[in-house]
Amino acid sequence: MAPRQVRINTDLCRAPGLWSVGPTQLEMPFEGRGLNSVIRASGHLKLSPDLDVFAWLCERWLSVKPFDIEGVVPFTLRGLGTDIYGRPPGYVDRRAMRESLRRLYRVEIQFAQYDSIYGQPGKFGSLDRLVQNIVTDLDPLEGDWAAIGAMRGSSYRITLAPWMRERLVAGSFSYLDWRVLRQLDGIAKRVAVYLAAERFKPCGDGQVATHVGLGGPALASLGADNFTRHRAARAALNKAGKRIMGVDPRYASIKCERRPGGWSLIAVRRSRVDANAHADVRAEIAASLAAAQSA
Repeated sequence: MAPRQVRINTDLCRAPGLWSVGPTQLEMPFEGRGLNSVIRASGHLKLSPDLDVFAWLCERWLSVKPFDIEGVVPFTLRGLGTDIYGRPPGYVDRRAMRESLRRLYRVEIQFAQYDSIYGQPGKFGSLDRLVQNIVTDLDPLEGDWAAIGAMRGSSYRITLAPWMRERLVAGSFSYLDWRVLRQLDGIAKRVAVYLAAERFKPCGDGQVATHVGLGGPALASLGADNFTRHRAARAALNKAGKRIMGVDPRYASIKCERRPGGWSLIAVRRSRVDANAHADVRAEIAASLAAAQSA
């Protein structure tokens, strides 16, 4: 059964530029300056499916008690793929997951001004991986996968990097709604992941809100830094907000607003009761539409 929520390190939710919303080229290094860190990596990771795969692996490790002290996560491509795609994975899906696992292993992440072991800012430099190693049965991970058969070679064991395990055990993680995550892509998905790591504060009527000043670092963290004009970036963020609200009933609004200090992305969440009622109404509407179409 697919998880209802998955947990992933909060710093990775906010990491500027690491999760590419467009085509990636692993061989090209980049530097991203975000709100809380400066990250240099040996290449970009794909927002989909790399973030989904890694969050699923982290949740898998966290959900098995006691924790495997070596950080080993056993799984099968069929189990991973069924949770990601909502159905048993086909050949193309399996190829995408194998490529994702290779990217997660190969990318090196260098944190500037940050100690990734103890999670402390300062005059530090950290060089890390997300995945320490991968072991698989009968699967070369590269080359002609069809030669080994569709079902063979699908049993895997990966080891999460030690710093990642320590951060997760210490509670430095954010919850991602798995259903919402699977329904989004592009900037909308990147914004949803970023907002999952934000701290919301009460704003009246039982609602909570957060705001993100839309300077260069914030746009990099939100995946909207490739636009030549700020207006275009704001339009993309407003569109992303509408998409998120269409699949996540917790949000009352997500939009860009001008504030005294400049433009900000403002996100407002409903109270839990209002969110549940809103979700029930939407479910009733969807059921009515489905019944009308089948009639």
